[in-house]
Amino acid sequence: VVAITHDVGTRVPMATTAIGRAYLFSLPEAERNKQLDAIRRRWRDDWTKVKTGLERSFKELTDRGFCVTWGEWLPELCGVGAPLRNSDGTAAYAINASAPIYQISRDRLEADWGPRLVKVARDIRTGMAAQPAVTAPAAMRPVTNGQRPPLSAMARR
Repeated sequence: VVAITHDVGTRVPMATTAIGRAYLFSLPEAERNKQLDAIRRRWRDDWTKVKTGLERSFKELTDRGFCVTWGEWLPELCGVGAPLRNSDGTAAYAINASAPIYQISRDRLEADWGPRLVKVARDIRTGMAAQPAVTAPAAMRPVTNGQRPPLSAMARR
C-alpha cells in the first residue's frame, strides 16, 4: 500500500518527478540551464540515467504539452506534469497528477490524464490573464482610523 500525502509546500525532486520536469521546462532558458547544472552536480553518480529521463520528458512536453514519469522518483508512483507560465512569461509554475502504479495504466496516463492536465493548465493560464488587478474589499483593507469594519461587512466576504 502506498500512502503519500502532499500538502502545499511539499518538496519533491525536480529531476525525477513529472511536476519537477514540467517546472524545469517552463523556466526561461538561462534559469533552466542553471537548474540543470545544479541537478547534474547533485546526481553526478546517476547523471546519465537522470539526463535520459529529463530529455525524454522535455521531448514529451514539446510534443504533447505534458510529461509522464513511471517509478522514477518512487518505484510505486507514477505521474503526469504540465508546465504553466503566466501570460507575460514572468512566472513559471507546474501542475501534476500522480497515483500508485498499481491503480492506473501508463496508457491511461498518456491518453486521458495528460491531455486533461494540459487543458487544466490552459484554463488556469486563461483565468490568470483575464483577472484584473485585485483590490481588497473594504472589509479586508487595513483600517487606518482605529476602527474595525462592521461584522456584517466581514461576513459578506
